[in-house]
Amino acid sequence: MNIDQLNYIRYAIELESYAQAGELLHVTPQAISKAVAETERLCGRELTVRSGRSVKATPFGLAFARHVRTISEAYDDLCAFAHLKEGVPRD
Repeated sequence: MNIDQLNYIRYAIELESYAQAGELLHVTPQAISKAVAETERLCGRELTVRSGRSVKATPFGLAFARHVRTISEAYDDLCAFAHLKEGVPRD
């Protein structure tokens, strides 16, 4: 897992949509889906369940996303401190 993959998952869960997360992060919905699937494989647990055109987080997925949000915000702070041009959009 890398910070980009973690953010793909975070925003997919927060927005309840792979398409909207992809649009926000400038990647395809397939990239979001792949990151979710790879992480589910690593964890051995589902993060999301598809519901029509949207996705719903599982209880594990919601907890995972909360941890990712903390990591993402810390990463953004580190990038700002180090004057790096990285990070993701903040809400």
